[in-house]
Amino acid sequence: MRIMAIRLLGSIVFLLLVSVAFDSPVSARAKALHARSTQSSIGRVWHVTEYGGWTATWTRRGDSMVFDGLWLNGSQKVTGVLTMTVQGSTVRIQSRQQTNGYDVDYEGTLAQDGKSIRGSLWVAGAGNRQNWQATIDTAGMSIQPPPPPPPPPAQSSIGRVWQVTEYGGWTATWTRRGDSMVFDGLWLNGSQKVTGVLTMTVQGSTVRIQSRQQTNGYDVDYEGTLAQNGKSIRGSLWVAGAGNRQNWQATIDTAGMSIQPPQPPAAADVFLGDWLGAGHCADPAGELGTFNILFWREGGQILWTDWNVEAISPAEFADEGTRYRLRATGRRPDGALKSYTWYVDKDVKAPLMYGELVHSAYPNCRLVVYKGLTHWLGCHATTSPPAKRPRVE
Repeated sequence: MRIMAIRLLGSIVFLLLVSVAFDSPVSARAKALHARSTQSSIGRVWHVTEYGGWTATWTRRGDSMVFDGLWLNGSQKVTGVLTMTVQGSTVRIQSRQQTNGYDVDYEGTLAQDGKSIRGSLWVAGAGNRQNWQATIDTAGMSIQPPPPPPPPPAQSSIGRVWQVTEYGGWTATWTRRGDSMVFDGLWLNGSQKVTGVLTMTVQGSTVRIQSRQQTNGYDVDYEGTLAQNGKSIRGSLWVAGAGNRQNWQATIDTAGMSIQPPQPPAAADVFLGDWLGAGHCADPAGELGTFNILFWREGGQILWTDWNVEAISPAEFADEGTRYRLRATGRRPDGALKSYTWYVDKDVKAPLMYGELVHSAYPNCRLVVYKGLTHWLGCHATTSPPAKRPRVE
């Protein structure tokens, strides 16, 4: 009996050694998944289904991470340009230059075979995330992620200390690590305390921030627009998995540093002056109205009013190839934030201005679409500041 017990024990030890020496089926599968994730295929063509009856075809440009998108919904047609980034089985996509004027961000998880994906999308300024899915033509393709982007310009000034106010009574102090783009964050709300690490990127006057390693377990993304003097910022934040965006703002200690958001070029002067025209409610569909918007230059900025705002951000100019764009936010007297986008096509003798206004504070009209505003020859026909200016933030 004793000999049999020793032999049995020896067999068990041998099996244990074998299991250590060789991969188990579980670990082998994990390694295979890891190998697959680093070579995850994004294929040539994606066939996409989105909310509201929209379908799309995204076609890859060569071996790049850029796709050309075509969206259809009945008689409606939209085109745009999509840029993908891949980390393991997670794919993040930015859709820009859409002919309907929207910016859309997608995130999804690839299926194990790389032939399908599901996830959520967010239309800038439109509130809740929505679901999307796609099938992928992966014939002969494997992902080659691009090299990491270059670091932000060394002279981009983001101050030393940010004093932050967020929704729900939270306040925070973000302290910069030397001259890096990394900040240490401390959030307080009564007896509650949270710490985390923030990483910033700056493009012109737009700042994007990722807050990670928070002690409450949340990941938070911030986006905001710097004031012209570089001493304050306002924008929106999104807590991963928590639904709607929320507002935030901060004052910035810029001691010994100078922020110089770029001044709009001369081409932006096409927007200057007084515009009058029609617009209609597009979400939900509603009645037609008349709109009057005035733009002028002041202190190297393009300022504006639609006569219904108490405070504004300076308009940000962009050249989109076939048209010019301005973007800005405005705040009503009750503090509610509105987001504006305006366009003027190039090479037009008598240009018309069009665009949209997004405002979640108006549930009966969350999206206004401007149609064919013209330079008005009425009593406000001027490029000079109005007598009562909105406050610049």
